[in-house]
Amino acid sequence: MNKILFLLLATLFAGSLSADILVLESGKTLKIRSYTVHGAAMQIDLSDKAEMTIPVAWVREIRLSAPEPQPKQAAVAQKKPDFAYSNLVLALAEKHCLDWRLVAAVMAAESNFDPNAISPKGACGLMQLMPETARMYRVDDPYDPAQNIEAGIRHLKMLLERYDGNLKLVLAAYNSGEKTVDRYQGIPPYQETRDYVKRVLRRYKTGV
Repeated sequence: MNKILFLLLATLFAGSLSADILVLESGKTLKIRSYTVHGAAMQIDLSDKAEMTIPVAWVREIRLSAPEPQPKQAAVAQKKPDFAYSNLVLALAEKHCLDWRLVAAVMAAESNFDPNAISPKGACGLMQLMPETARMYRVDDPYDPAQNIEAGIRHLKMLLERYDGNLKLVLAAYNSGEKTVDRYQGIPPYQETRDYVKRVLRRYKTGV
């Protein structure tokens, strides 16, 4: 990529809200708000008014930026978790300022806490990461609980920002993809996705 294009990227980025740091193959970095992968292309949201599309081949990795301060009660709920990998979920959820109940509810619905789970579509591990998602979050082993859970949490955080905290849309996108949710401008009319959203929300409200 030439220097002119990098200057353009830096200009577009100025003043945007940061979510993660995108590292290009050249070593250059960009702070991004959210992104969506469509085949060989990646759509990047730099701010509410700035977005761009680049080839996935340009991207080396996506790194976690420093989390923004959050109210303490949002990071850890009062009820002590008691389920498989609960200590790991609690630690990583607190690290990323995310309610552990949401992480556990998604994990329960995705894999029923089975680290070796694999779906017919190729999603792997506790949080059922698709290969492209695992790649973006630098997951070397999708069956490693720590790597898998942390990547799933980071993906949930990205979706929460993308959909302004609307949990129904976040969960629908986690299940069927952001492109589908955006196309239907809401929860897509798929029974599987609608049942998934209800199931996760029910577990989330009851603390798994």
